[in-house]
Amino acid sequence: AQQVPSWLVVVCHGFEAFKSNPERDFAFLAAALRSAANGHVQVLHCTANTGAWATWDGVDVGGARIADEIEAVVQKYPPDAHVPFSIVGHSLGGLYARVAVGLLYQRGYFDIRLQPISYVSLESPHLGVRRPSQTSFAVKCIDVWARHAIFGRTITQLYLNDGDVNATVEANLPFLVQLGLPGSKWVTALQLFKDRLLVSNISWSPQVPYASAALSPFFPYDRQTILKSSPDAGLILEHSGFSDACVQSMFQGKPACALHGLWTQQNHLACASQQSLLKVSAQTEAAVGVAQPLQLFPDPQYTGFVCDSQQEFAFPPELMRNLQQIGWRRLEVGIDSIFGHCAMIGKTPVVGGCTPIVPGTKLGVQLMQHVAAILHHDLTTFLLTPTEVKETVPPSD
Repeated sequence: AQQVPSWLVVVCHGFEAFKSNPERDFAFLAAALRSAANGHVQVLHCTANTGAWATWDGVDVGGARIADEIEAVVQKYPPDAHVPFSIVGHSLGGLYARVAVGLLYQRGYFDIRLQPISYVSLESPHLGVRRPSQTSFAVKCIDVWARHAIFGRTITQLYLNDGDVNATVEANLPFLVQLGLPGSKWVTALQLFKDRLLVSNISWSPQVPYASAALSPFFPYDRQTILKSSPDAGLILEHSGFSDACVQSMFQGKPACALHGLWTQQNHLACASQQSLLKVSAQTEAAVGVAQPLQLFPDPQYTGFVCDSQQEFAFPPELMRNLQQIGWRRLEVGIDSIFGHCAMIGKTPVVGGCTPIVPGTKLGVQLMQHVAAILHHDLTTFLLTPTEVKETVPPSD
């Protein structure tokens, strides 16, 4: 049997990451994890989806491969080992991770072999990537191609074109909607993690809309103010929850930022009140003094979809509600770069065999160090003792 690690951290890359070495993608995060844990950690760089076209055949298929890869590693441990387990996914990898943990839970690994500690998604499209009908011609063209499955099954699922969002039979729903159904193995597995962290980019992202990564229908920032106050994209914000009580302590990142100027009054109102997803409550509206409440309007082209407050993204409101109810913490970064999606993990894209200096990469490295610190803090906070582990294992029949 393989020596049991003190901590297992699994990292999952995103779409088409086979073009680069998966260990290179998460090199900064892995280094920060080893430093935080004094080397007492096994970092598993998943390679199950690194073959040619491996990320094109579906979120469910890719996630199952990740689950099999993790299972093969855990099977090498002694049968009585109960290993602390954290999982991190970047972009599409965050969805793969959700599928994988659901399957591991179904196979019984969370009962005795693995102790779920932290789940982290780094700008992952939890609600898909569908843009609203009121958008640019180029985006509309991409949407038409995706609806005809030209880009493969994964993209069809990310556009929620693989089913009917209004279906009453679970099997007929899009897979991402199934992935968020209350009581499903996917959601139950996520709820077993002591900490669930969403990392998103508050600058406009061509790959993943903010609302999809942050699970928030409202954008609570003034982008122009943020960009002016942080021209080098040196901004990390940390907050949790949606309640009005937590808004005042929302900005705890480095560097420290003042609430005023970054948080618009109307969006503060919308984010503070989650009594209704589609309309701010009348009580909160009267208290703050806003004349007209914010609303999310139905997308006229797609039945069952609404648009976020910025009109940048279309999503089924029920999916948003279901995922919000799981409970999350949020860590947000401002990387104002077309390569911000890659820069978030400190990765630079390969262009013509070269790796150019990308704006935001330095901040991405700092972000990975921050995420590693959060993961290690979760480990030391929630780790069960051997006696507690035995108490949590259900008795055998």
